[in-house]
Amino acid sequence: MTGKHQPGKHQPGNSQPDNTQSISQDIARAAAHWLALLHSGEATEQDSLDCAQWRSADPRHEQAWQRGQSLQRKLGLLPAPIATAALNRAPAPRISRRQALKILTLLIAVPATGYLLHDRQPWQRWTTDHHTGPGEQRQVALADGTRLSINTASLVDVRFTADQRLIRLHRGEILVDTGNDPGHATRRPFRVATEQGMLEALGTRFTVKTLEKDGPTHLAVFDGAVTITPAASGETLLLQAGQQVRFSRSDIAPATALGDAEPPWSRGLLIADDMRFGDFIDELSRYRSGILRCDPRAAELRINGAFRLDNTDAIIRALPATLPVDVSYLTRYWVSIAYRES
Repeated sequence: MTGKHQPGKHQPGNSQPDNTQSISQDIARAAAHWLALLHSGEATEQDSLDCAQWRSADPRHEQAWQRGQSLQRKLGLLPAPIATAALNRAPAPRISRRQALKILTLLIAVPATGYLLHDRQPWQRWTTDHHTGPGEQRQVALADGTRLSINTASLVDVRFTADQRLIRLHRGEILVDTGNDPGHATRRPFRVATEQGMLEALGTRFTVKTLEKDGPTHLAVFDGAVTITPAASGETLLLQAGQQVRFSRSDIAPATALGDAEPPWSRGLLIADDMRFGDFIDELSRYRSGILRCDPRAAELRINGAFRLDNTDAIIRALPATLPVDVSYLTRYWVSIAYRES
């Protein structure tokens, strides 16, 4: 092959690509080098052809390549030359090419874990009616007059029939202002479905949040009322305005009072009221690309304040001034927060 980088030797095999399986160090190293070469701006046409041949030679090669591409998009380990100048101005220090290759090789080799979970079904983002990326919010006017506000990292389908108006929230968070459904002699029920159950609105304004398939759904009602029916239970609950609740497929937790008249995220805010710091970081990470880690000791700290979500980098940079934590960067897309010893 031509070019400046010589990837590792081909290792024959007939296994199929699988992002849950480990990849050998040799194949991971080869994939990392191919990615580095093709992102360097120095690759020739022959290099591109040789890379394509390497990828097609073994399913494990293609698996490693796809995993590396996904990591590159998420973490920015090997920025393209056109982006280098902008990244050099970023507050997060850049790592050397050698460090980037070592990190990328390691991550390609290990089984996919949390940092790849959002990419396990990328097709879902393009087959849902409405989707938002990290930090993105969207306003949608529905045919029945309903106003739908979609928060960050959300997947939503809308299914209106002659019998009902159904919103399916696959993941994320929505704020619903139900419409009057003009043009229908009999008003169709307005429902929201999640993995955990079915909600039916009674002329209302409410939020629904679900982040994990096996996790709970959170409902908050700001006006009117909403009926909750868990998917695997005969129990139902009518939640009134000013209340919030979490429910699973089989149980509904006790309702509690709402602290705000509006969801803070709809005003561009993250509100922390004696909030566990680990939960704060989990919530903040929904509004930015890449990985935001917090070590166990720091996670048990408590935090208070109102934080603007339009600049998560500024929030992170300010944390050491108010909490005993240190912030370190592998790249601007991979940030770790550690407890600082006094």
